[in-house]
Amino acid sequence: MKRFLAMALALTMALSLTACGGGPPNTNNGPGSGSAGSGSPSGSSSPSGAADITQGDKLNIKWYAVLPDNHPTITAYAALFDEIKEETNGRITFTMTAGGVLGTEQEGFDMIRDGTVDGGMMNTSYYESYVPSSQGWMMPFTFTDYEIALKYFNEVALADWNAEITSATNTVAVNAVSPGFRCLTINSPVYKPADAAGLRIRSMESPMSQSYVSVIGGVPVPLAWAEVYMGLSTGSISGQENPIAHIETYNLFEVQDYLVMTEHALILSWSIFNADFWNGLAETDRAYLTEKFVKEAQMSIESVNKATEETFDKLESEYNMTVITPDSGLDKQAFIDNADKFLKENFTAPEYDSWWEYRNAAVEWCEANG
Repeated sequence: MKRFLAMALALTMALSLTACGGGPPNTNNGPGSGSAGSGSPSGSSSPSGAADITQGDKLNIKWYAVLPDNHPTITAYAALFDEIKEETNGRITFTMTAGGVLGTEQEGFDMIRDGTVDGGMMNTSYYESYVPSSQGWMMPFTFTDYEIALKYFNEVALADWNAEITSATNTVAVNAVSPGFRCLTINSPVYKPADAAGLRIRSMESPMSQSYVSVIGGVPVPLAWAEVYMGLSTGSISGQENPIAHIETYNLFEVQDYLVMTEHALILSWSIFNADFWNGLAETDRAYLTEKFVKEAQMSIESVNKATEETFDKLESEYNMTVITPDSGLDKQAFIDNADKFLKENFTAPEYDSWWEYRNAAVEWCEANG
């Protein structure tokens, strides 16, 4: 019944968008260890007590985001930008365009690189062709603790990441953020990979994204995020995999019956600036913004954790979804074993050595500091 009601709603929405002349907000993929050089935020001193941040050139910073306004990661940005505006007496403001309104995430990345917009939130997958080894971080079941993983990226990996990306992409990262661990939503119960055999599950186009579905046990179906709700409504796909907060943000509870707590991969994104824009800022402004984005990384963690807990609490009581956890029979080890087998079969050639180096360095640090 959910699916039939949702199908009617989706068709109504599609007709409404057509009548308004609008297109889908995102046609690609929604929710989806150095010196960093002069463009790096690493090592900038705090301006606290050293400069009047209300004085200087007025800045209106254009910010891209693919996630919608109601997503907890975006509300954390909005809170930060309000705080910056207040602290600088309106001298530094951000104009954030969320929901992929300016274009797909790939288009957003290109706009940041060429300076059409000044900065934004960008998924690590868009750096794949520039820093292939970063895909080691994306391997399934690399991370087990959300906060420790982000601590690693913000406190350990950030400077070396900038050393890799700045010259290659003309971007500078100021923090790492994440909407959380990917979990499976589906319309039939899945307790182990064999239960998902033959089920068509949406993935992004990248090989690593498709590997997540293979590890789950399903058949990867690369599909634009804007088409996912309709696909779930009509049954052309059976499920998708994204963080828990996405279920409420994108109304997936209307078209999915089960949440399977696989937590098979961490979505890793970066707050980035166009490097030319960043290097053109006054030193005091770079130091101030660096300090604020360090704070935003923690604000984002708190916002995502709160939204995840609130959504989780509603799934069974309000949204009529069944949550499958280890306590209710989920064989998580079977998924981990399937991932190990898949990675050994597909990612052990010499060209993947650097992927494993990135992955192993992150895992070792997180285990030592968890």
